[in-house]
Amino acid sequence: VVLILSIVPLSFVSMGHVNAPQPLLIAYKYAHPWKVVNLYVPPRFPSPRRELIVQASYDAHEWKDYGTLQSPDYRLDRAPPYPSLFVNRLEYKLWESATSTYEKEIWLSRFLHRLLDGSKPVQELVSHDNFEKQPEYVRASR
Repeated sequence: VVLILSIVPLSFVSMGHVNAPQPLLIAYKYAHPWKVVNLYVPPRFPSPRRELIVQASYDAHEWKDYGTLQSPDYRLDRAPPYPSLFVNRLEYKLWESATSTYEKEIWLSRFLHRLLDGSKPVQELVSHDNFEKQPEYVRASR
């Protein structure tokens, strides 16, 4: 039943290419309040993908990137990470923040401060292969 009802949300996404039969639409109308079937659509990235790059430095002159662990384009000398159906939360927030202003992204300043503090939970979110010791400076740039 759930599989059959999932045709209705997909028919809305297909923009008219798939039409759900009328009895199925009626059944979906009664099942919808219980959220039995929902439409999950991954975020649509615009063609020129903008993302904030988190960088750190020891002397504020030579900057090295902090990469996210799932980012395929961060380290070209290693195999890409396992593919996933879901977008990494940190990568999504960095992408979303690139299209916003600094004042609206309070989490970003807290994230950068925690990187400077050497917080273990935050350090586990990023790849810190480029750094032997704790960097003195950190920034996020487009």
